[in-house]
Amino acid sequence: MPRWLPPPSPKILPSSHSKCSRSGLAFGMAFKIRRATHQDAQAIIAAHVRSIREVCSKDYTLEQIEAWGGRNFRPERWCETIDKDFVWVIEVDDKVQGFGHLALQPGNYAEIMGLYFAPEARGLGAGKKLCRIMKGEAAKHGTERLRLHSTITGKSFYEGCGFHRVEGECFVEMRGIRIPCFPMECSLAVGAAEKLDSLLQLPSVFWPRISPDGKWVAWCWFGLDTPSDIYVALTDGSAPPIRLTRNANFKLLRSWTRDSRAILITQDTDGDERATIYRVDIDAPEVMHPLTERNPPFFIRGGQLHPNGKWLVYAANFDVMTGREIEPTWIYRHDLSSGERIVLARPEKPSFGRVDLSPNGAHVLYSRKDLDASGEQVWVIDVDGKWDREILNFGADRKVTASWMPDSKGVVFLAETSAYNKVGVLDLDTSGVRWLIDDPTRNIESVFAPEGTDSIVVIEIKEARVIATLLDPKTCTETKLPSVKGDLTPIGPAAPFSGGSGEANFFL
Repeated sequence: MPRWLPPPSPKILPSSHSKCSRSGLAFGMAFKIRRATHQDAQAIIAAHVRSIREVCSKDYTLEQIEAWGGRNFRPERWCETIDKDFVWVIEVDDKVQGFGHLALQPGNYAEIMGLYFAPEARGLGAGKKLCRIMKGEAAKHGTERLRLHSTITGKSFYEGCGFHRVEGECFVEMRGIRIPCFPMECSLAVGAAEKLDSLLQLPSVFWPRISPDGKWVAWCWFGLDTPSDIYVALTDGSAPPIRLTRNANFKLLRSWTRDSRAILITQDTDGDERATIYRVDIDAPEVMHPLTERNPPFFIRGGQLHPNGKWLVYAANFDVMTGREIEPTWIYRHDLSSGERIVLARPEKPSFGRVDLSPNGAHVLYSRKDLDASGEQVWVIDVDGKWDREILNFGADRKVTASWMPDSKGVVFLAETSAYNKVGVLDLDTSGVRWLIDDPTRNIESVFAPEGTDSIVVIEIKEARVIATLLDPKTCTETKLPSVKGDLTPIGPAAPFSGGSGEANFFL
């Protein structure tokens, strides 16, 4: 069996929002926007001056920069402004690196008096987010127009935020020197397109996962102050959520460790989708431990830690023998101590389905598309690499998806027919299939069996709404959830787990 020994990876990285010269790794920085206080006055002045001297200097003469940035900025004036108007600061790694100043004016309009940030706050999306915040604040007060005087440097930025020029170039005189600027304006009347855009920018929660002991739930939160970050919370609701990651790179939640003390995530660099798998411990938030190399020459799918804590299971379109990227996605067992990677399975054609390690760590479920690109079959591998076999195939052009039952002895699956989807379970020892739901009138989208319960969650779509039921695999009886406005999706029992089944105490 081919084996490859790469150089050992570093065991621990500092906090994910710091930079580490020892390893050569630099993570993206996170930002936070909050209302300013009097204590921020001096930091606002410093960010303002740096923005003028280090950001705007490319568009203005040295004489203009000195007149503009060399003024006597007084903290007490900013304290008065903070009390009178609306002022926000942009923090990058807990340091003020920018600000926004909004003032309501007579005549049913508001004015952005300043929006400046130091180089550290550029390129993070902080400026656009703060501009949206100021627009929203102005709209809340019933103003119809928002005005500002843009610098040459900021003109294209404001045009991207919906502002347009209302006059030609004008000048502001500072210490006897004329500083060019552009009067700009935008309407705060909200049309259908703006409403849809605002709706799409609301923070969203994805991929919630219950820990194996049922005491924690982890999820990926999109659209707060970073593109995505990972949070955890106790399932009994006794404490506020804990933020486990904080940086500007895109990340996804992959799995829990079997001891329920850590999660595995993938994170790329600057959106390149070449992800690294990291472990983050609950008791050490924001400290990311790399388990695979940074900027790999391949794409990683999945990522689960074996119960022995030594092996990492994932899929990658990579041939370890040649060191080259390939089209098919192979299944790997990666020894975290030695760095050795063992190829467990070699599908012949590309497939991006789920890679799922059984709860007891004995087997791995994965999908193939070797027969037909429109179909999908399910295979299972022995984690020691002794065998690899197909277990579910309902036609070359038919899709089937599967996941483990909590006892690791069987799988629950959703099989595609020509007109609808059927639900079944397969016994791994006997390869026997038992159908649980075979109803052409139902539009079933997915099924899975959470740990800590004997129930199978069935997700159905009716009239564009999610309808979830709990299915008893022994009796084939289904329990409906309470009818509410909105969608309820069970993800697992709210713990601690005590065994048994039933619909009570499910985490939704």
